[in-house]
Amino acid sequence: MAEERSTRRVSGLDKGAFEAARHGRRASFVERAVDQGRRPSILERAVDAIQAEVNVNTELAVVFNFTYLWVTVAGGALLPFLLPITSIIIGSLLLGSLFVTIDFLGGWNPEWSFKVAAIQYFKVRVVELLGLYNAWLYHRNSLNVRAAQEATLLTNLAANRDTEYYRDHNLGSIENASDFLQSQPLSKYDKYRPYVDRMLQGELKVLTSEVPYYFGKTSGTTGLPAAIPITPFIKKQTLAAIACFLFYADRKVPWKKLHNLRPVWKISYTNPKVLEKTPSGIILGPMSANPLWTKGMGEIYTVPSVTFQIEDSSASGYVQLIFALRYRDLGAIEGTFASIVYFSFKRMEADWRSLVENIRNGTIRQDLNISDDIREILLAHLKPDQARADFLEEQFEEGFDNIAARIWPEMKLINCITTGPFEIYAKHLREKYTKDILLYSASVVATEGFMALNMWPYNKTPRYALIPKLHFYEFIPIDLTGEAQPGTLLMDQVEIGHDYEIVITSANGFNRYRIGDVVRVVGFYNQIPLVEFRHRAGANLNIKGEKVTELSMIQCLTEAAHRMPEKIKEIVDYTSCENVMLDVVGFKNDRKGSYHVLFVELTSINRDANHSTLAAELASVYDEILRNTHYKYIELRTTKSLDEVLIYPIQAGGFSRLRDYLLKTTSVSPIQLKIPRVLLKKEIVTFMLNERV
Repeated sequence: MAEERSTRRVSGLDKGAFEAARHGRRASFVERAVDQGRRPSILERAVDAIQAEVNVNTELAVVFNFTYLWVTVAGGALLPFLLPITSIIIGSLLLGSLFVTIDFLGGWNPEWSFKVAAIQYFKVRVVELLGLYNAWLYHRNSLNVRAAQEATLLTNLAANRDTEYYRDHNLGSIENASDFLQSQPLSKYDKYRPYVDRMLQGELKVLTSEVPYYFGKTSGTTGLPAAIPITPFIKKQTLAAIACFLFYADRKVPWKKLHNLRPVWKISYTNPKVLEKTPSGIILGPMSANPLWTKGMGEIYTVPSVTFQIEDSSASGYVQLIFALRYRDLGAIEGTFASIVYFSFKRMEADWRSLVENIRNGTIRQDLNISDDIREILLAHLKPDQARADFLEEQFEEGFDNIAARIWPEMKLINCITTGPFEIYAKHLREKYTKDILLYSASVVATEGFMALNMWPYNKTPRYALIPKLHFYEFIPIDLTGEAQPGTLLMDQVEIGHDYEIVITSANGFNRYRIGDVVRVVGFYNQIPLVEFRHRAGANLNIKGEKVTELSMIQCLTEAAHRMPEKIKEIVDYTSCENVMLDVVGFKNDRKGSYHVLFVELTSINRDANHSTLAAELASVYDEILRNTHYKYIELRTTKSLDEVLIYPIQAGGFSRLRDYLLKTTSVSPIQLKIPRVLLKKEIVTFMLNERV
């Protein structure tokens, strides 16, 4: 349907030309000939073959120095005629050992013991080789993505061939992608819950052939938490994707030097309370606590690993700040979400005096909720550092503008997700704490697995390349997402500039699974779509079919604040609901009709400003911007089917208190916490109403 509408819009172009144009390229000679109803000539085929080789995008290709390769091969072939083979072997081993020793010693960071540094060094070298192979494979797959995707589909299905689910759904009869799409319906988690529940009880070969070594627990942002089985086969796939990413990342940023071969500040709250031992004996917890990420790594972070055993997330966060601030040569931060990084810097700004004193004296605040045994271990790692404390004190007293670069001169990158609900926190970081330090949103990751990788760290808006050998991807056009079983498109059928809900088939047994992420196709790497993350499917205000997404809300709020520079300094945070939720919680106001409700924490230029008046003016500007950018919204507003948005100003610190409230009243871990942008739970609506100015 969408394709037919698109074809009508470009009437006058033949089919081949249109198919080429929508993928951002011109039609080939062969396509032109076919459209003209004739057989392509030998010359036309030859020209197409040559141009296919010449015009291939090789930006992500693995480039070999063939001159060096041939000289090396030729030299190796001649050596046996010049020297005894024993001498060649011994000499090669000595030269190789000398190179490795010099390379290792040249990069040995003094914060690490010899053992930790050596293990990390050799792991990095192994991952480099694995990354080289997977990068070569990635580029090759980009030239024929449909074949790569079909191979991935059959591999992922075969991984679980001896399971009950496989037999129940006749997956053994599937020979190709067409069979699969015709025989299997789109699915959501409820379909798999009975199977997963039995696996949690210890039953084998229910959904996956292999015994999972971990169950990933989703945050439950859009519903009840789900448990996703993580098997050794999935671990192997994931490590290959990570190795591929690291190979490409090190081309653009000093990732290996700053992130792999020296301590990194990993902001984490993976304490024991977020891990649950299931009746099967297998641990259930957030993916950030997955042992895949840390097993066997040793003490590679700025903070001793025992810190992650502190159950109080506030105390853990403070201790992580002490150790990160002690380390002068910090080059990178691993933060998961931009919100986590932002609140860590906020904590630094609030508690800098006690942090400086702790560093000066080699102590930890006594009022922190830390067990005696953990405190003792931490204190053994702390030594008084008068010089570092004096330097930090001097920098903090000058303010916190661009503080990260000032206290860590070698800081070059912060790895955290900056898209979707975290965009507002990334904006605050760039405007104040981190300034020109790269915020690298390296990947699109869900509990269900890696989705896509960002190979272009310096793009203003992150774009991600899908991974054809990890999942079998399908795409639901955005205007069909409300249907239970809409038609889908494959990787080589999507169009630039269009939005889609992603569907994946993975080796965890979840087939044609709607994960709920909406992306926009912004380009192609050869045949692999490049996407931008837009929002969660269903995370929108939709009273009468307007579907105003969280992305539209933050963009309009930001623009509205920019139009009021003499009154509003910044939008700190926001959330929203439909006005029916006010009725659900029994809240009364003098408004009638249907309208959107926004809860907005803002900082005004004038501290004495009347926030209710300011919020009313902001609502008017916001409404005007949304009317000019959203065709359905302006239609409903023009016909008075919808009234102007209502904005409630929130007290300073209201969203920090909301975070604390969510941590206390839900099972979500601090590392997974996401502020819901569209409120559907009456308890949270009531909380926000109580936080009004």
